[in-house]
Amino acid sequence: MSIKVQNRQRKLPLDSKRWNAWASRLHRAAGWTEEEVTIRIVSAQALRSMNRRFRGEDNFTDVLAFSAEVPAGFDSPRFLGDIAVSIEAVREQAKVYGHSEEEELKLLMAHGVAHLMGYGDSTARERRRIRHVERKLIQAADMAEEED
Repeated sequence: MSIKVQNRQRKLPLDSKRWNAWASRLHRAAGWTEEEVTIRIVSAQALRSMNRRFRGEDNFTDVLAFSAEVPAGFDSPRFLGDIAVSIEAVREQAKVYGHSEEEELKLLMAHGVAHLMGYGDSTARERRRIRHVERKLIQAADMAEEED
């Protein structure tokens, strides 16, 4: 089991030990045991570049999830994919939605995990469902912190 937060942008003070611990609880909340995921904190421009390159969309976004193609019969641990979060989006959206940058980062990380779990957000119905999944994941990860 592995999930690792990589903070390539030093613009948001992140206690990497604390965030890796929270990400591990998020990993367990998703029901993963042997799977590996990487969460990268990147600049808005880097995420826009990824969005253009991999999705053909030349615009800014807050989070992207990239599922890994795993060949049949691949032994565990299994690499599920990468999640990339825009540090600028964390800051801006926290202000817009009136909560802390920490809460926004948790939300975007959970959103990426939900995508790797197979949830989409293309329709209004899918968006309602993924929001529900995000809340459940965050709640489970936060409750596990209290138990640790």
